[in-house]
Amino acid sequence: MANAAAAVAVSKKGTAVVASAELRRKILPHAFLAAEEKIIATSSDDKYLLDWRKQGLRVGFANGGFDIIRPGHVKVLTAARGACVIVGLNSDASVTRKGEGRPVHNERARSEVLAVVVIFEEDTPLNLITHMKPSVLVKSGGYAREQVIGHEVVSANGGEIEGFSTTSHVRRARESHR
Repeated sequence: MANAAAAVAVSKKGTAVVASAELRRKILPHAFLAAEEKIIATSSDDKYLLDWRKQGLRVGFANGGFDIIRPGHVKVLTAARGACVIVGLNSDASVTRKGEGRPVHNERARSEVLAVVVIFEEDTPLNLITHMKPSVLVKSGGYAREQVIGHEVVSANGGEIEGFSTTSHVRRARESHR
């Protein structure tokens, strides 16, 4: 624990105090943090991005509503774990625009099962991807490269697109219950 605290302290300028939340973030994998500790504001993501890049981490990005976690989501998130630091999470308002009765779970509950998230209000994460310039963009299968939102931004910066849609699953589930 002392080594983790020292690592946090030396990353700051001058003499520094290490808050318990900072120490928890350093020691515990993101999956064990509470939802409010995983959600970063887009205005503060530059600090995270710079820190992760200084550590030599590839900054990756995966996004979705993740309203009802299904095997496809697990595959995407598992594949992304090695390359992906941030998950873009559609806000409640954004998921509501996908169809009636959505979201099933609110954004806080959906954040609980993910890693580090940035909640975005737009229908697509293009602005967020443009701002972040991730090295890797991870998307579920079934999408051609040209259909992946932000593929141009990532490719232009030398990044990769990795492929592996709840909307179709919700539609099929509703149709089977009629």
